[in-house]
Amino acid sequence: MGARAPGAGRRGRTPPLIALAACAVLALPATALAGPLAQALDHLAARQDPDDGGFGADGGTDPTYTSWAALSVAAAREDPAAWRAGRRSLRDAVAQAADRNGIGGTARLAVAASALGLDPRDTGGHNLVRAVLMAQAPDGAIGPDAATTAWGVMALTAAGLGPGSRSVADGAAALERMQRPDGGWSILEDGGASTPITTADAIQALVAAGRVPGAASLRRARAYLLSVQNADGGFPTVAKGPSTALTTAWVTLAIRALGERSSRPPWGDRSGGPLALLARLQGSDGGVRNAAGSTSSSVWATSQAALAFAGKPLPLVPPAPAAATTPDRAPRVLERSPGPGGRITGPLVVRYADDEGGTGVDPDSVRLHVEGRDVTLMARVTPREVVLSALAIPSGTVRVRLTVADRAGNVTIVRWRVVGADG
Repeated sequence: MGARAPGAGRRGRTPPLIALAACAVLALPATALAGPLAQALDHLAARQDPDDGGFGADGGTDPTYTSWAALSVAAAREDPAAWRAGRRSLRDAVAQAADRNGIGGTARLAVAASALGLDPRDTGGHNLVRAVLMAQAPDGAIGPDAATTAWGVMALTAAGLGPGSRSVADGAAALERMQRPDGGWSILEDGGASTPITTADAIQALVAAGRVPGAASLRRARAYLLSVQNADGGFPTVAKGPSTALTTAWVTLAIRALGERSSRPPWGDRSGGPLALLARLQGSDGGVRNAAGSTSSSVWATSQAALAFAGKPLPLVPPAPAAATTPDRAPRVLERSPGPGGRITGPLVVRYADDEGGTGVDPDSVRLHVEGRDVTLMARVTPREVVLSALAIPSGTVRVRLTVADRAGNVTIVRWRVVGADG
């Protein structure tokens, strides 16, 4: 569900309108991972910035939202250069980004750049690794708190610094000194309660720094997360609060970093566990709401949920170019009868399908035009095909245009010519 119009398609290839106008043979492409992950990617694909290639809260390209979306694409093993809504790809957006949200934003961008196979030492004209190293204090802490230290450690390990490097070892040791008596971490220096999100930051960083799940710090962190898990299977922003998608998705990755599956006990015996809660928060368009009471989905929550559905904790190892997939996220036209240049001898029939596990074709999106006239109301439209009587097609050579979208909003447009029955 990646090609879309207007606003762009989503895959690295000839722009869809040009390719389809050329009447290319449309074969079934490789599919994305089926189910919630594919649906979340559908949602993101339909919201990519056509100008700069990134993502934002309400359009445009923001470094923070772009980094999270990039991480979800990398976790799904998809080619970021093929995520393209216009001239620039998602890979371009990350390569040119400059996150000004402090050292935490810089470190997150470094992790995202590394996950896409970019050099974090030269991203957006900046050496992000050097910036992280310069932010490291003599005691090993990176930036002002546990969260920035954790992200700093992940950035350094993503850039290739191993557990034996002094900067990584010092950062991990600093994180362990910041651990609270309850086993969690907080971004507040004094008196602040531990939070699941910061604890998940620290767990992933410590594992990346070489700590094994049986390490004392990680055993205590695991116990803390179990103590704050809600009965619905999710995790709150603060202990005893309502579950949110952002926190639940992030903790799910920490659980994976510990070598466990969140769908199994002790995590998965409460309403199906964290992933089940995320699935319940996912709408028919693939977007994920941050909370049960939310009325709309968000790019941020959907990106982090996609990471959780992919099940790969940070930092991510970029796939080899040949291993990256480029599934077409827009619906595919499987058959046209008659095809380009064909003669009408019966009804005009066009069959289409969404990729496996995606959000599905939206029948209400289907529009059929003949010689510029909208004849959709004269046709029979289903989620699988549109059928138009030969009586609705004038004689002679006529232009036909079909528009079909998935429930996330990714659009495919096909144009061809047929010869009317009396032509």
